Amino acid sequence: MNRKEAEDYIFASYMRSEKFQSYNDKDKNKRHPELTKEILENLSTGINIGITGSKGKGSLANMLSQILMAKFRVGLFTSPHILKINERFKVDGKEISDEDFIRIVEDLKIDFDKIEKNLPKSIPISPIGIEAAIGLKYFKEKDTQINIMEFGKGAKYDDVNNVINKYCLINTIFLEHTRELGSSLEEIANDKCNIIKKGQIFAYSASQDRQVLKILKNKAKKEGVKIKVYGEDFYGENISYSFDGMTFDGVFKDRRIKNIKIPLIGLHQVKNAVLALACAIDIYEGLPIEDIKKNLLDLKYPARFEIISKNPLIILDACINKKSLEPIKESLKALKIEDITSIVGIPDDKDYFGVVSGVKDISKNIILTKTSNSHYVFTDEQRQKLLANKIFVETSPDIKEALNMARKYKSPIIILGTTSLISESKEFFKTTGLS
Repeated sequence: MNRKEAEDYIFASYMRSEKFQSYNDKDKNKRHPELTKEILENLSTGINIGITGSKGKGSLANMLSQILMAKFRVGLFTSPHILKINERFKVDGKEISDEDFIRIVEDLKIDFDKIEKNLPKSIPISPIGIEAAIGLKYFKEKDTQINIMEFGKGAKYDDVNNVINKYCLINTIFLEHTRELGSSLEEIANDKCNIIKKGQIFAYSASQDRQVLKILKNKAKKEGVKIKVYGEDFYGENISYSFDGMTFDGVFKDRRIKNIKIPLIGLHQVKNAVLALACAIDIYEGLPIEDIKKNLLDLKYPARFEIISKNPLIILDACINKKSLEPIKESLKALKIEDITSIVGIPDDKDYFGVVSGVKDISKNIILTKTSNSHYVFTDEQRQKLLANKIFVETSPDIKEALNMARKYKSPIIILGTTSLISESKEFFKTTGLS
């Protein structure tokens, strides 16, 4: 088995069943986390921390990893990846090697094949369940003390929720993945709140819509878990922006950590960092603060208001819905970046309309583009719908052409889109020496 074959194996069961499933079915009708429950529970060793939310899970997970690395050996499982699947499995910030990845997939294949052979054609083993097993097995081999596990879209039917977590963090929940999770904010919150389970030490929440917070607090009370909330139990203040990142103080019940700096831009990233710190302080109150600050300065998380180039100014962000656009616009305003050219590459079934209509007021020009990933559908219906709403856009077949078109306007450029667009943009920037 080579690396591609190992990666293909992760998705093989899902690909087998996909044509027998209804695209519009909710997760509860087509996901089967019970298939991986025994494997993931048996692999759950040490202190595991689960992370869910609607956006910012990856940033939060990476920050928590950097913070805890000041004292502990830390495993980190996140998704999706930008360039290579190895990015999903890290120990102390270092990606799994191809050799270890292949070997572990081959080892786990024995158990997963036993499950696969008895499944009906419409029921698959979830790829994220296999990936979580890869992560946990790798972390166990590397003797990690703490493992951070990022959930997928939801929680109730997410295989990662089979991992036995001592702590959980819930980033902001908003209306997204409505096809899979539910059409209302309450339905989505009622799915994601299932990350809170009896036996956990603490749950932590970002600031939330009032009805979401009520659902989370009720779930925590039912499970006998104490929940701490941004704005009630901890918060950030003295916040300032720069092109190099954010500076702020973290305020907790009995302490203040001053002058924290992170190389990510946006008020939401400050909130992520303070949320991560709240958890880390409870795990080990004696964490070395100066080491934490140094580790946070080393934080790297691509495509989150990532400044690729300052001259010309090019910003890259994996934004695929209008809600996620809000902190981007907030950051552009704070940094006084105006009259931009927006390149947007979001498939038909995602919120391309919300994003394009959202950037209309700050953009001199808008260019629609697409990716080569065959799983994503881009049609001219996007342009037609936007035109019908008096939003005028140009179109391009790929990111290279889109950037060529954008450069003629001699204005700041922001690229917004799905992960595959981010990957293709990164690859293109490598060839031009910008990344």
